[in-house]
Amino acid sequence: MRSSDRGAGMATWRTIGMALAITCVVLISGGWAGSLSGFHPPGAARPVSHVSSPADDPAQAARASLARGAGPAALHPMTLPVSPGGYSWSNITGALSAAPSGRLTSMTWDASDGYVLLFGWESLSGFERDTWTYSNGNWTNISGQVGTPPPLTQGPLMSFDPSTQKVALFAPYNNTTWTYHADVWTNVTGTSGVQPAPLAFASFVSDTTDNEAVLFGGSDLFGSPFASQTWAYKNGTWKNLTSTAPFQFGRIYLPTGSDDPADHGILAQAISIWKNTSPYNYRETTFLFSGGSWTNLTPSISTEPPVGEFVAIGWLPSISAVVLEQPFFINSTGSIVDTAGDTWEYSHGAWTNRTGVTGTQPNPGQLTSSAVDPVDGTMVIFGGLRFGSPGVYPATWLLSAPPSVTASVSKSSIDAGQSVTVTGSVSGGASPTLVRWNLGDGSNSTTLSASHVYSKTGLITATLTATDLVGRVVSASASLWVNPALGASANSTPNTPGNGSWVAFASQVTGGTAPWTYAWTLGDGSTSAAPSFGHVYARAGNYSVALNVTDGAGAMKTVAFVVDVHVVAVPHPASGSSGSVSLTSGTGLYLLLGLLILLVLVVVLAALLARRPRSPPGTLQPYPTTPSSSPTPPPGAAGPPPS
Repeated sequence: MRSSDRGAGMATWRTIGMALAITCVVLISGGWAGSLSGFHPPGAARPVSHVSSPADDPAQAARASLARGAGPAALHPMTLPVSPGGYSWSNITGALSAAPSGRLTSMTWDASDGYVLLFGWESLSGFERDTWTYSNGNWTNISGQVGTPPPLTQGPLMSFDPSTQKVALFAPYNNTTWTYHADVWTNVTGTSGVQPAPLAFASFVSDTTDNEAVLFGGSDLFGSPFASQTWAYKNGTWKNLTSTAPFQFGRIYLPTGSDDPADHGILAQAISIWKNTSPYNYRETTFLFSGGSWTNLTPSISTEPPVGEFVAIGWLPSISAVVLEQPFFINSTGSIVDTAGDTWEYSHGAWTNRTGVTGTQPNPGQLTSSAVDPVDGTMVIFGGLRFGSPGVYPATWLLSAPPSVTASVSKSSIDAGQSVTVTGSVSGGASPTLVRWNLGDGSNSTTLSASHVYSKTGLITATLTATDLVGRVVSASASLWVNPALGASANSTPNTPGNGSWVAFASQVTGGTAPWTYAWTLGDGSTSAAPSFGHVYARAGNYSVALNVTDGAGAMKTVAFVVDVHVVAVPHPASGSSGSVSLTSGTGLYLLLGLLILLVLVVVLAALLARRPRSPPGTLQPYPTTPSSSPTPPPGAAGPPPS
């Protein structure tokens, strides 16, 4: 190859080398990272490049609308399923250890004290003034510990007032106002302002939207049978709203209502007289009290419950709906036509008949009382006048769904002999709910949370079963894996090393739960986190070695042993000595072996030289290959002398 070709080739290779070097720099500095940032393998999540506004997301729009107090957004209405969980009616009278005798009562949920409060006012034997609580499947008579109760009266109106966090009671025949809290009745008539008119068959309902309790409807005992008044009780004071919030849609009577947070107010049902004929023409009407005014919803509702009297009604937060149960129906002229009863739900502007899925309907008759226990998600109804015998019904009914159960374990993998906690939760159902754990190894527990030690290994399934007051059974399970107990051993090789020599450490683990971690201490300040490794001890002595093995379940095993490191002698001339060394070990031994080997070599060489042949005496020696000078010829050998 010519020198010019070799130079061109070298230049080409230098160019390629420079290109490769530049490419490496680009790769190392992340030059390709930017170019590949938009690439995603199939199925990989892509980055979000657009931040949605509330208008893009129906849920966001709805939440924003609700936050403004405007209800679900008009363009993106929120819908909820009706009656999830299978609500049904149950007569629990026979399961109660105690209960009020048959009587007419007023009931409400006492959110401050956490139970349903009942005030009895009339039975077959006369007027009553007793106070009861209902909680966890039990009625309790607390009449003897509530102080002075409200006076004897008919039709007292009772509701929980969210502004004062107390139960408020208005006695219409006495025009007095009472509050109840922490098992004590208190007469607040003198401090609550002007009292409402003496009204019969009115309704008194919590309004959590406006943080007050609202009294409406009824018949004035000394005036119009269609009083249609509206009063608000807030912060301990009555306020007459009749002029600012009148009923402007006919004459109504027997109104009943419920707090309705979904519609930002109070949903009410009442019988309306639509035609002033003889007899009157009756129909059922649905109203909403919101923002300080009443609205007739009936024109916008396609289907309404039939005309009924003395209904039970309440807001069930578990299904975000108002539930109505009516014991009997009347026709447009006021005659009773059916006493079978039915159940309806109101949600998002529509009534839905739930009679067919709620089972046997209560039949308490007239003037029943009701309350909703939001903790259990149940409606409780009690008492009422019956058309047959007995005249006053002493039954307690519940509208409830089966309980919901969850089950979990604190660890998904443990070692045999370790403790694990099983935890359950129960919501809904008719309280009390009995729970029982089957822990999967033949053991059981009757508490929601229990600690247990498993000796059985393998896959374990623990199952929590819940049975509510009316006998509905549900269950949930959680599984874990139980590994054999953790075991560990360790050793060193050799067992008694010399100082400055290599020592191998090794460990063996059995059982336990992966992963395992290792922590060695070697007695000379050194440590290691490897399962096996080598180490050199610089000095002789006894070293305490410890290995702690910890597994993924938190179990730990400790192995301890002693490494005896002995001295390896290194010869050093003693001070003042002649510098002699030992010929039996160490350097002296190596020198001795070297001398012996050298001596043997000398003897062998001498023997070889001794065997070399020599020339006998008188033997002619050959001339050197090249004489040092020309020989002188003998006399006469040179020819005749020159002439």
